[in-house]
Amino acid sequence: MSRNKLMFEFEINTPASLLYSYFTVAKSMKQWFADDVIEDKDGTINFKWDKQDHVAKVAQQKVNQFVKYVFLTDNLPDKNDPPFIEFKIEVNELTQTCFIKITDCYMEESDEDAAELWKNLITDLKDVIGA
Repeated sequence: MSRNKLMFEFEINTPASLLYSYFTVAKSMKQWFADDVIEDKDGTINFKWDKQDHVAKVAQQKVNQFVKYVFLTDNLPDKNDPPFIEFKIEVNELTQTCFIKITDCYMEESDEDAAELWKNLITDLKDVIGA
């Protein structure tokens, strides 16, 4: 299966500053996002899923607004268009409700499988933060 660029949006009732930490702090990400998350001294982040390493680096971020992880790969076709996952937080000024916008250009899953996976991950996140 080829890699797709998928976008998802979820509403979550929690402050942006708290939510942002669950997208950027290894200890917090391990609680909902991956089996293990290890931040190395060189600044790379090792996400472990099903005992497989997926090494990434932070490509862009703005505190309490977004973070983009680009996955490092030796696969030549991916060098110019690397796989990535981006988390954006948007706040409705009127209601103060947070929305998470996820762009997933990494998984080689069907759109339906990816949607189900992200729905389950966000449910786990909500359980962890009590939202």
